[in-house]
Amino acid sequence: MLVLVRFPESDDAATARLLDDASALLVALTERPGFGGGRLVRSTDLDGGWVLEMEWARMGDWRRAFSPYDLRMQAMTFFAQAQDAPNSYEVLLGVDADGLVTRSESERLPLGRDFRPPGS
Repeated sequence: MLVLVRFPESDDAATARLLDDASALLVALTERPGFGGGRLVRSTDLDGGWVLEMEWARMGDWRRAFSPYDLRMQAMTFFAQAQDAPNSYEVLLGVDADGLVTRSESERLPLGRDFRPPGS
């Protein structure tokens, strides 16, 4: 599971804050099951903005990551600065530096199928 959260380009003061906030959030997420790491990257294109990239073992891990109240409040404040865009992606195909191809099954429900809790 790959999560990409986009942030707009920022001035120096906002950049320092973004780096500090991203660092604190990523460190806090290391305590959550399924967290595989993360990075805050900046576009090399002018006014390209920032992307917070996080890896999770499964979709459910990402969705449950912010269950603890204090972590949820920290994340809400941080993510409030983000651009509104799709951010969660399944990794269905990967190739490592040695050429090893890895394929994964989708965790997504088929299109047109609504989630129904068990017993409903």
